[in-house]
Amino acid sequence: MANIAAPIEELLGGEKPDFVAHAKRATPLGGSIMMLFFAIVWLTISGFMTYIFVTQLFSGGEIHYELNGEPRTATKPGLILLFPALFDLIGLFLLWISLRGIFGGDAWFAGTPNRLVIYTKGGSRSIDWDQFNGDVAVSGNENLGNVNLAMRTGHYKSQKNRPERYVPDEIGMIQIERPYQIESLCRARIKEHDPTPTNTNPNASI
Repeated sequence: MANIAAPIEELLGGEKPDFVAHAKRATPLGGSIMMLFFAIVWLTISGFMTYIFVTQLFSGGEIHYELNGEPRTATKPGLILLFPALFDLIGLFLLWISLRGIFGGDAWFAGTPNRLVIYTKGGSRSIDWDQFNGDVAVSGNENLGNVNLAMRTGHYKSQKNRPERYVPDEIGMIQIERPYQIESLCRARIKEHDPTPTNTNPNASI
């Protein structure tokens, strides 16, 4: 078992864990890279818009726009610059989120008989096993890999020319040791706490 980090040991409050896992990443790398690409594209477009607004205004040009349905003309820098600046701020926020995901810290996970405890530099979280739907995915090899736990909560994702698709929320343990062993422990606890079990085995144990 990995040495328990002091913060997560405190969160356990004396509970004896089934397992403790140290994840090298707090978030998946793929999603962060996609967001970084989107942020760069967003900033490129919004930066070009800002450049057009600023150069026209400071060179004595005019910007035509509508406010409450009435045509307006801007000839001096003012509140009109808030429009492109807002898009710039959104792009910078997306860039910050993506870089935080790429260069962010690690995470600790501890599974107890009743809950999954998560600790990252951004905070902590405790999730009861009955909040997971039993869909557990594991990848990698016996020594190092990923474990993804699907939850009962989720959201609908739109699809082009197709009905919306329900996507469960997920908890990902990224680059942890002994992923298959931990997957087995998680699956057993989820089944044990399933509020609507289909098959029960009183002799099952972990």
